[in-house]
Amino acid sequence: MSSPMLALFVLLAVAVAVIAAWNRFRPHDEDELDVVRARGRMNTAVGILLVTLIVLQINYLSFRHFTRWDLTSDARFTLSERTQEVLQSLDRDVEILLLLSDAEPTFADVQELLLRYRAQSPHLRVRFVDPDKQPGEARRVAEQYDIAIGMASSGEAFADVAAVVSSGDRRWKITRDDLLSVDFDELNESEGPKVDLKSERAITGAIVQVTTGEPTRVCFTSGRGEWGLSGERSILVLREEFERENLEVQDLPAVGLREVPTECDAVFVLGPLRAFAEDEARVLVDWVKAGGDLLLALDPVLDRDDVAPTGFEEPLHDLGVLVDRSVVLELDPRMLLRGDPMDLFRVLSFGDHPTTRRLAAAGGGVAVALARSVRAEPGTGATELLRTSEAAFAELDIAGLIADRDVEPDGQDIRGPVSLAVANEMVVAPEADGGERVGRVVVVGDSDWLDPVLLAEPQFANLDLLMAWTGWLTEREALISIPPRRSNLQAIVMSEADVSGVAIRIFGLLPAAILLLGFAVWWSRRQ
Repeated sequence: MSSPMLALFVLLAVAVAVIAAWNRFRPHDEDELDVVRARGRMNTAVGILLVTLIVLQINYLSFRHFTRWDLTSDARFTLSERTQEVLQSLDRDVEILLLLSDAEPTFADVQELLLRYRAQSPHLRVRFVDPDKQPGEARRVAEQYDIAIGMASSGEAFADVAAVVSSGDRRWKITRDDLLSVDFDELNESEGPKVDLKSERAITGAIVQVTTGEPTRVCFTSGRGEWGLSGERSILVLREEFERENLEVQDLPAVGLREVPTECDAVFVLGPLRAFAEDEARVLVDWVKAGGDLLLALDPVLDRDDVAPTGFEEPLHDLGVLVDRSVVLELDPRMLLRGDPMDLFRVLSFGDHPTTRRLAAAGGGVAVALARSVRAEPGTGATELLRTSEAAFAELDIAGLIADRDVEPDGQDIRGPVSLAVANEMVVAPEADGGERVGRVVVVGDSDWLDPVLLAEPQFANLDLLMAWTGWLTEREALISIPPRRSNLQAIVMSEADVSGVAIRIFGLLPAAILLLGFAVWWSRRQ
């Protein structure tokens, strides 16, 4: 028994003993009435002391052993068994820093969830920093965790991430999209749009990452003129974006590649100017079949009167992807950005895939240039991600195109809409926790969309597309498997009559009821 509890029990025992001794004591030299009065005062004082001690004891017990109830219809605050296991097994201190303003719609739900997290483990510390109300503290943590503080159109300050989970020198950033997403595709007039409550999965996954998980690392191949971490075709401008997604980058020399290093969670091959040897390409494809993740951006490199091979054409058949040695010509003038069918054009048609659904809803499109056709092989489960307009076509006779600049499709060309990108995933083996280990691949027939100028252009969704593909490829479901909870997003709409009715009840009827009750008590005592 703890020391505070033992002290309370001792005080209770002493009080009971004093009352018993006093009730047995009857002095003979005092008036009986005085004795009775003294005993009454003593009993009252000791009773007050006993009640105070009992209240303190109950308060102490409730502080040490309290229970929270979740009365929401979708049980959004009830922690899963997996989360409870993670929290109860913590053997090191973990801090969760919430950077949401209390005016944001998700703040109250996330705050309540974090309080339940904190109640599960003494190693968990939760801090709340409002960038708008605590600008000084917000600037300090922004410098500490490399976070950007911006200003909303309403003039309120906000952080570019929702939360940071840290343990020691390791940290994991959680974005607002990680906490909640709204699916307007399932809009229902009676129930409203569906909401994915992903807060628990994001927070628990972040705790696992900073305590037991390894850093997620993206390896960029080099040696054949690809977009990489150095040289003229550098993508170092993406380092900040990748760090925001909790990703580390690493160079991977691909010349003579025999195996993919174990520290690579995903491999990006972005626009090689020279072909891979087929055995090198086979290493990457076999790695995907074993559970790896691969992004290929393969430009149509012109070699005299033909499109040079990439080395991936045959190996990619195993993943259900067909890479054509073609050049796509966009003939719809509404899509052309420079007037040339082979130059920069917009893509506004997207396939049904988790990485493209939001882009399709947002509009704006993706800018590509000098692309090749990449198609899904029928019956393999692969998904086509980007498509041209119906007026476009993929030219297979490059020699004829160069000779007479004929921009009309003939019998052997691939008519529009032409697929420019394909995604597929291969189930490798079931995991011990009931999940599945999968290998994922995205193949796109262009790399010019990765130009830093296009990535920085806000009217195009090139950067959003890259980060969506990167997130899909590097997601670590094996670390934490908690499905999002589905909820209905229903707005409370009140008319002026409703507001007036509420005001009458609060400011009129409720005070009148209190006055009536007081008058009734007074009248009863008077009678």
